[in-house]
Amino acid sequence: MKSFYSMGVMKILKKYNVAVIDDDMKSINLIKEEFMKLDKELGLHFITIGYLNPLEYLVEEKRI
Repeated sequence: MKSFYSMGVMKILKKYNVAVIDDDMKSINLIKEEFMKLDKELGLHFITIGYLNPLEYLVEEKRI
């Protein structure tokens, strides 16, 4: 079976919301970059949000 990319068609199959919580912004950015790679490789769509403090995540009203 051919992938969407080999057929020249980009189709988003599923959308995932991901929260990355770490006290180091560099680590958060590295993890977010890995999810961006998965976007391209698998044809998935990740919305990745980084938090330096777990309390910030808890007060957000976004569904992650």
